[in-house]
Amino acid sequence: DMGEIEGANQADPGDVLVIQGLAGVSAMGGLMSAMAKRQGAIGAVVDGGIRDLGRARSLDFPIWSSEVTPVTGKWRSEVVEINGAVSIAGLVVRPGDLVVADETGVAFVPAELAPDVVERVEAIAAAEDGYVAALAGDLPLPELIKAHRGKGPQ
Repeated sequence: DMGEIEGANQADPGDVLVIQGLAGVSAMGGLMSAMAKRQGAIGAVVDGGIRDLGRARSLDFPIWSSEVTPVTGKWRSEVVEINGAVSIAGLVVRPGDLVVADETGVAFVPAELAPDVVERVEAIAAAEDGYVAALAGDLPLPELIKAHRGKGPQ
């Protein structure tokens, strides 16, 4: 489908493709993963089906989706807009929003809030790293918890 090809073609290095798809059919597969990776995209989030997951994994191209299906979206869906706002699990995601995804799940941060959110998350991570480092010591657990209670962002 030319719309899918153009969507992958417009990806810039470091982009994450965010696709509002349909249930029951794929909105992305192995070939689109290869195209997106070629353009420098680092992953994709699809609210809908994907297929050819094995090919995407073999390319080291991570995809998060709401379902996996063998059914192609060709002839069953159409590209409505590229690089516009989409609805993902009921949330509006706009071009430029920050996408954070790992094995736990996916989160979206509006672009205008990203600097503040990143700063807060880095502070939380530093506090947690300190806590984990303290756990490696020999201070009894009740004392350690008391010593760290209320320290740093939660």
